[in-house]
Amino acid sequence: MYTFEVKIRLAGRVSYVEVTASDSAHARLLVAAQYGDAVTILQTKRLR
Repeated sequence: MYTFEVKIRLAGRVSYVEVTASDSAHARLLVAAQYGDAVTILQTKRLR
């Protein structure tokens, strides 16, 4: 498991959230499940 920083747009504002996931696709899936259709995922970056 790795820590990912996911850049999202929510209600017109850009924010960063951190999630623990096995890969980038899993991180995006977790964020999408948390915020639903209200969020746009812009970028996913693995933290060291």
